[in-house]
Amino acid sequence: MPAILSIRGVSHAYGDGPTRRQVLDGVSAEIAPGEIVIVTGPSGSGKTTLLTLAGGLRSLQAGSIVAMGSELYGASYDALVTLRERIGFVFQAHNLLPALTARQNVQMALRGSRAPAAAESRKRAIEVLGAVGLEQHLDSYPHELSGGQRQRVAIARALVRNPSIVLADEPTASLDRQSGRAIVDLLHTLVDRHACAILLVTHDNRIIDVADRILTLEDGQLSSEHSGLAEHTALVLSALQRRGDLQRLAMPLDSSDFVSLVDGFSREFTELGRTLDAARDDAMALLVDETLDTIARKLRQIFRAERASAYVPDREGRMLLSPAALHNGADGVRVSIPVGEGPAGLAAARRDVVHQSAADGTLTSLPHAGALRGCAPRDVLAAPVLAADGSVAGVIEVVNRAAGDAFTAAERQAFADVAVSLVPVLSRCVPPRRDNFERSG
Repeated sequence: MPAILSIRGVSHAYGDGPTRRQVLDGVSAEIAPGEIVIVTGPSGSGKTTLLTLAGGLRSLQAGSIVAMGSELYGASYDALVTLRERIGFVFQAHNLLPALTARQNVQMALRGSRAPAAAESRKRAIEVLGAVGLEQHLDSYPHELSGGQRQRVAIARALVRNPSIVLADEPTASLDRQSGRAIVDLLHTLVDRHACAILLVTHDNRIIDVADRILTLEDGQLSSEHSGLAEHTALVLSALQRRGDLQRLAMPLDSSDFVSLVDGFSREFTELGRTLDAARDDAMALLVDETLDTIARKLRQIFRAERASAYVPDREGRMLLSPAALHNGADGVRVSIPVGEGPAGLAAARRDVVHQSAADGTLTSLPHAGALRGCAPRDVLAAPVLAADGSVAGVIEVVNRAAGDAFTAAERQAFADVAVSLVPVLSRCVPPRRDNFERSG
């Protein structure tokens, strides 16, 4: 597929003589329709300069940029204006006109050589604001909107022309995680629906997983090019090297994003395991430890439990093993539970959710009660994590609601749903050797 944006040998400098500073030095890249490309790099590396050159907002000094078949080098002012009408621009500051409503700000973008009639432009502005979730704020002024809402207006303004290319400069830098993720998801939806291309400059590591490719600019040159997934994995693996950082990455996430994080992490470490030498078992056991530890911490947080556990079966399927059982926010407790004993063991044997309570006499004891560290079990939920072939890939367990009352039917269902979502993760966490697993950490 031909490139929709082709950058060849682009160089750019600011100043003259002793003050001259080269910010781009022979940069080349191509972006295809339907592709999301993220540009990262340190401050001052030329990222924003590259973006403004690609959008015809700044004159090329050297090299070639062909956007949608039009050469920008030496292009006339009128040609650049026409080209910009096919490009959507999203900037960190969003640059909304304060005297105009959200609808009017978006409608203003439809002025130009291809401007539709007033009624049609109003209709399109309303439609695109609805698409970004602002149908209730059509007549709101920028000062009446939150930062995330203002950025959504800016995105609506960029999308109202149905652009072939979207250029976004730090669109999530000033937003919280949830708002920033929503902005990126909107851009991703645009690509899926209209096969446009997105070139996005960011320092935000929370959103790099959306990229098809990541370009790194350093000292005015492209120093690397790799996939968003690979970069995401590299970040998570580097977090593993700083023991405990994976948990800190996971704690602020909601259930869905948390599962995506540990899923990507576990997928990558199984690939890593295939390439390791004789140290494979020790390395894999450490990675399994980290994954189960993170899951236990997150379960405790989600279900507001006093303790939480995550187990995987041994090779023979007779014992449930965990380096992170009964997590109370401190280091996990390493335990082994026979299948068929206690709530977790019964969940594995029955392949069904088990809910036991001391109040109705169904909870008599826990095989690992001695490790509870002063926590008297009152109410326990345990759910099996079943692989596609029906085998038990693991078990998750929560002990006692922190509020003191019993887990509700809705919580039981939510717990079962989390167990289902963890199938691919725990399926990768069978310990390489039981003795190795038990001594790791």
